[in-house]
Amino acid sequence: MFPSGCVRGYADLGVVTKPAALTIGETDMFRNIIRGVHALQGTLALFVAAGIFLDPARIGAQLGLSPIGELGLATMRADLGSLFAGAGLFMLAAAWRGERWFLIPPIVFTGIALAARAVSITQTGVEPELIQ
Repeated sequence: MFPSGCVRGYADLGVVTKPAALTIGETDMFRNIIRGVHALQGTLALFVAAGIFLDPARIGAQLGLSPIGELGLATMRADLGSLFAGAGLFMLAAAWRGERWFLIPPIVFTGIALAARAVSITQTGVEPELIQ
């Protein structure tokens, strides 16, 4: 690299330059901000899961689901609650350990949910209730 900071071969043009590298402190700051965001998302997901575990009928009513008997309540607790609890735990693990691979399951869960919403929109059309 040339003293002007230009990439080799373009030094005389002065057009292409390398961006300044982040310092160690800046990199750590950004990493900590992202970890904090993951911790906040994980905590919120666990609160949603707790709400589903404690009162699935109320959450179900907000989502347009009506359980039929105890089996319906158990299914809502198991299916919806475990989805949010699992995603929340993986997000908290990613924040705690600082390892990105813990974010793969929540990303997959979210991707599948978005794909299912897209299928619903293509089959039933866009309804205001679908956009939440």
